[in-house]
Amino acid sequence: MSSSDSIEQKTLSGGKAYALLSIISQVISWVFTFLVIRLLDPQDYGLMSMASFLTSFIFVFSNLGLGAGVVQRESVNQTELSSVFWFSIFVGIFMALVVLGLAYPNAYIFNNDELVPITQLVSIMFVASSIGTVPQNILSRNYRFKDIALINMAASIVTSLISVWMAYAGMGVYTLIYSAILLGLLKSVGYFLVSNWRPNFCFNFTEVKPFLKFGMTLSLSDSVARLLESFDKLIIGKLYNEVLLGYYSTAISISSMPIDKLSPLINPVLFPMFSRWQGDKEKSTNAYLKILKYYLFLMSNIYMGALAVADNLILLVLGEKWINIAFIFKGFCIVQLFKVLSSYHKVLLTSQGKASQILKYDISTAVLLLASILIAAFESFNAVVYAWVIVYPLVTIIWMFTSLKSGGISFVSYLRTVFQGAFTSVIMFLVVTIVSVTFNDFIDTLSTFNIVFFQASIAAVVFFTFTIVFQRQLLIEMWQLFKRK
Repeated sequence: MSSSDSIEQKTLSGGKAYALLSIISQVISWVFTFLVIRLLDPQDYGLMSMASFLTSFIFVFSNLGLGAGVVQRESVNQTELSSVFWFSIFVGIFMALVVLGLAYPNAYIFNNDELVPITQLVSIMFVASSIGTVPQNILSRNYRFKDIALINMAASIVTSLISVWMAYAGMGVYTLIYSAILLGLLKSVGYFLVSNWRPNFCFNFTEVKPFLKFGMTLSLSDSVARLLESFDKLIIGKLYNEVLLGYYSTAISISSMPIDKLSPLINPVLFPMFSRWQGDKEKSTNAYLKILKYYLFLMSNIYMGALAVADNLILLVLGEKWINIAFIFKGFCIVQLFKVLSSYHKVLLTSQGKASQILKYDISTAVLLLASILIAAFESFNAVVYAWVIVYPLVTIIWMFTSLKSGGISFVSYLRTVFQGAFTSVIMFLVVTIVSVTFNDFIDTLSTFNIVFFQASIAAVVFFTFTIVFQRQLLIEMWQLFKRK
């Protein structure tokens, strides 16, 4: 068996277990997340967004991309890993101290003293996450995806149960903070214990430099993306209020759930494989397009389905007090589809050491979007959503067109793959929308549950019909891939 075939087999074997366990974990997490949202108020999420204004930007630098360097490098030794581990701990502590100090200017920015203790608590997350940076990526490098998934599932279940208890007990915004801290800590400790790796008590900064050089570019790219996420919330928080900010941030959070929860089923598995295939462009390109088709088939149906039933789905799942997020949610369902494409493409470019291309894209996106959001926010709150829906897809399309060529991928092949993956979802959305408009009088007589059931039933019929008729081969390929050992 060739080394590339061995890598593919290890990736597939570990990836299937990782996906199955992660899906179970995410289903449980989603249920508890929606329950917590129902128990909390929009103001709690607005306060959390304000507290995260500066900290989310700084959090990107908590490990300086060192973990990705552990996976991406051809070989690593114990001295290098130990040096990177202790450096990560040092950076985590330093960042925590920075956040403690930034709590006061953060409260001043939003003119809200309540943000001081909330922001200071967030500092604990920096130290907690630094413990698991190297152990987690050692597990990933060695294709131990099943172990990673088991740790994530256990941590998620424990955190979800405790978060519901805290929300029910009336802890408000502190429910969100303590949950985030606990989740990060449980994962880090789990990675450290299960990896069976222990650092030596030695440190050599020279050993860290190669990892730092690679990781810093990724960190800068991520920081630009986080800067965008922070400043749009600053604009909303300053021009409007914490309630509208709560609607805005919660709508983004919910719309991000499929990509935030399902991308970790794919990206961490593919990154080690693409990294080992840096010298075999044809093999990595073929795998990239094939997996993109499967990935988009899943994600586009989730987002287009949610887009079609958004109004009544929000009312049914979250309750009447959250109905105002429906419009925002629908806009970001469109945005997230393009994030699916961009985040997946970043995995390939990162594995090829082309982090600079990612940085250029993130900078361009941040500059254009922030300018558009700022202009739109002075017009109206809803105009901010329109800015996202117009600018983000446009910038992403241009970037994909220019970066695919350098990655050795034909744009025509890419468009064909996207069409194959998204075809059914587009038809499903159109049919559900047309039926809903045509039978609007009948739908108005139904309860919220029955409306969602009616629309979901139509979506399911269309999905299965068009998939079996037009995309049967895709299902066969996915099933054969799943059965492979």
